Amino acid sequence: MSSIKVAFKDLPKSAIYKELVQTSGCRVICPRTTGEPLNLQIEFSGALLQLPSNNDKRPFKAGRFTVVDWHKEAAARLQAMTFLFTKATMQAGILPPSFGETPVHIQILLGHRKGRWDCHNTPKAVCDWLEDVKVIDNDSRAQCWATKASWFDLPQDRTTITITALSLLTEEIRTFNQTFIVTGKQIGRASCR
Repeated sequence: MSSIKVAFKDLPKSAIYKELVQTSGCRVICPRTTGEPLNLQIEFSGALLQLPSNNDKRPFKAGRFTVVDWHKEAAARLQAMTFLFTKATMQAGILPPSFGETPVHIQILLGHRKGRWDCHNTPKAVCDWLEDVKVIDNDSRAQCWATKASWFDLPQDRTTITITALSLLTEEIRTFNQTFIVTGKQIGRASCR
């Protein structure tokens, strides 16, 4: 437990970061076999229901180059996510899970947030974060999508990131693609043709 306090002490402590850590939770579920994990679920609750999105970046000039930086609030969210994820893995007594170079499917179910918002801006930020915390080595080997939990009548009191080895889903994805994309079969009543 002392290593958690050290990690917290070493991180920048903006007021936003402190509030996010105090008002958020993280739970990590990682059924293990030998070797790399096959499935990992990370749930954020409280203030971290709202994950950063790719739109939370801003360009600024640094000499001749344009540099992309996170807004202060988005940076604080990423730092709080890292701290809470590390804390949750330690409390669960599991090693920080890593898929390494394994191709993965990442599904993000976004919990409730006020106002109108787009879910399609979240995957890039989440994939970058998963690289930073070493869950994946390279997001070019990740297939990632996000959706609102409310669209599927799922609990909206948390945001869930599920990472699954793509090899476990290959047959389901192939079947979906062959059924609805290759053959042009309609889903529901409406046709897009």
